[in-house]
Amino acid sequence: MPTRTVIVLGGGIAGLASAVRLIQRGLKPIVLEKRPFLGGRAYSFIDRETGIEIDNGQHVFVGACKQFQKYIADIGVDDQVTLDDRVRFPVVKQDQISWLRGRKLPSALSNLSMLIGYRHIGITDKIRILWGLLSIKQTNLDIRYDQVTFYDWLKVHHQNEDTIKNFWNLIILPSLNDNINCVSAYTGISLFKVAFLGP
Repeated sequence: MPTRTVIVLGGGIAGLASAVRLIQRGLKPIVLEKRPFLGGRAYSFIDRETGIEIDNGQHVFVGACKQFQKYIADIGVDDQVTLDDRVRFPVVKQDQISWLRGRKLPSALSNLSMLIGYRHIGITDKIRILWGLLSIKQTNLDIRYDQVTFYDWLKVHHQNEDTIKNFWNLIILPSLNDNINCVSAYTGISLFKVAFLGP
């Protein structure tokens, strides 16, 4: 019996992962992509002026991304990925660096210590953020949250432009490769529940 061919529309991460799964099941995928490169939002390009390779796309992924971890293992590049059990990255604001850095503590406590040590946000805004995190923890996910942006949800839950810019979007943008105004509340809440608040 000849191998069946399956057409996969789109060469983003989901399309490529689908193609790998089809191969694993003995099928022959044909990936159709309109761009001249694969990867969807995650890609690299050479800057014409400098000749430097620039990465675009998701720059971090969280431990909750189990299917993505399976995909990178399936294509044999999991040895090229570094997993860290703590959040740790520098944030530059007006030439001042402050680190968002978790400690070796249980997840919720680690992230609380990270917030306390973060210098780009004053005490009042830290309290706002704690209120937002508590609201996320108490929110039961429902499909209706797909109809509102995470930005709008945060505004309803007493977040201001400073907390959104200097905290919430700093997590959303590199994790989801999208601005907080374009991410659904469902997706934003899910990310913080799993990756930030922990079990």
